[in-house]
Amino acid sequence: MTDEQGKKTPERPAFDMAADFLARRMRAEREVRKFLDGRGIDEGEADEAIDRLKELGYIDDRAYATRYLEILVGRKRGRKRIKDEMRRRGLDAGLVEEILCDGYTEPAERENALRVAEKAMSALPEGVDAREAARKLSSRLVWQGYDYDLIDSVVGELLKQ
Repeated sequence: MTDEQGKKTPERPAFDMAADFLARRMRAEREVRKFLDGRGIDEGEADEAIDRLKELGYIDDRAYATRYLEILVGRKRGRKRIKDEMRRRGLDAGLVEEILCDGYTEPAERENALRVAEKAMSALPEGVDAREAARKLSSRLVWQGYDYDLIDSVVGELLKQ
C-alpha cells in the first residue's frame, strides 16, 4: 500500500490501530509497541507502522518526555518519582536523565518540595509535636519522590519557623 507521495505505508490494521491509540494522548514508542503486541500485530508490521508514525511526527519520545516532565513538575513531583514514572511509560533512561537535567533545576525542585511540605504542614492538627510533624512531612515528600537530603533541608527549614 502507498500514500499520496508514493511512500509505502504499513498495512491498515496496525497503522490505524496505533494512530487511534495515539489520538487520545501522546505516548512513548514502547507504549505503542506494547499496545500493538497486545492486539496480536506481528513485530514487522508493528515496526512499519511505528516507523511511519515517527516520520509523520506522531511518535516522538523526546517531545513526549519534555511535555510529561512539565506535567509532573506541575504536580510537584520530585526527581526520583519523575524518573520512575517516565521509565514506566517506556522512556529510555538516558533520555529521561537528559530531559531532567535540561528541564528541572535544583532550585525549582526545592521550591516544589517546599510547597508540598507547606501544604502538608497546614493540614497537620494544631499542637502536633515537632518530631511527629517532621515524620509526616518527610513521609509526604518521600512519596512525592524527593531526595532525602532535600527533604531534611526543607523539613528543617519549615520546622524552624
